[in-house]
Amino acid sequence: MNLHSLYQNKYTQAGGHRDIKISTSDFEEIKEYIPSFNNKYKEKFVIKDDELLYTSKVTEVEKIYLSNLNIKRDFNYIQDGLVLYLDGINNTRNGHSDTTNIWEDLSGNNNDYTLNNVEILKNSIKFLGNSDSYANLNNNVIDIFGDTLFSERTVELVIKPYITDVGVVLSGSEIAIGIYRSKVITTISGINRYTFDLDNVTNLSSYSVKYTKDSVLLKRDNVSIQSGSADYWESSKTLVSYIGKRPSGSLPYNGEVMAIRVYNRVLTDEEIENNFKIDKIRYGIN
Repeated sequence: MNLHSLYQNKYTQAGGHRDIKISTSDFEEIKEYIPSFNNKYKEKFVIKDDELLYTSKVTEVEKIYLSNLNIKRDFNYIQDGLVLYLDGINNTRNGHSDTTNIWEDLSGNNNDYTLNNVEILKNSIKFLGNSDSYANLNNNVIDIFGDTLFSERTVELVIKPYITDVGVVLSGSEIAIGIYRSKVITTISGINRYTFDLDNVTNLSSYSVKYTKDSVLLKRDNVSIQSGSADYWESSKTLVSYIGKRPSGSLPYNGEVMAIRVYNRVLTDEEIENNFKIDKIRYGIN
């Protein structure tokens, strides 16, 4: 029985109590994936608000194994319209590599980015905040990001900025997304600028940006954020996509990128919630 089915059955049997515990004896199927699993720890999982959460007794090694297992067997990111998917945990199509210089696209479209002067961490790519630290893609940029203002797209990022000043996380074709003076900024060809005021912008967070025909909508950790002041940096259309800086090399990003997903359509709120729940478990978003 997989984790999701087990959780659902336990929850139902317990009459909906959200503080029930699941013991390791229920996980014979997955012990082979978790070398450090030990039966003396009987309560490694807890259900809260209809979600399966780890307790403090789960080690970091176990979290990585469970994250990969959960994704493969129980959870799936939305696939319909997915044109780019970069993942920090599985940064190649064969899993995680500490030495790769290519961040491989897992969407099936082979939109691979070349890494330059970055640090590869266990679940992210760390950009160093200078113009020599970036990733780039030289082909299929229009197919990924669209070729007209307000091309209907959804861009999802999981990031942890180290500073609150400035830094472009992602740019391609008409759009750019990044940090500017403790805000999240998205611009469209330097003409239409949308600024979202945020608290604790350096927190590890999941962002979903929906570009519709007449607006830009942002959710942070599945909560809608209203557009704020008019602070902005300029952007211009580019046929090269960069992660970690503007095409000109300015406004380098200092921080980690855990995941980037781009869809060639506008996701529904339910689809965004689905993806966020997976990000939350895999990357430990609070």
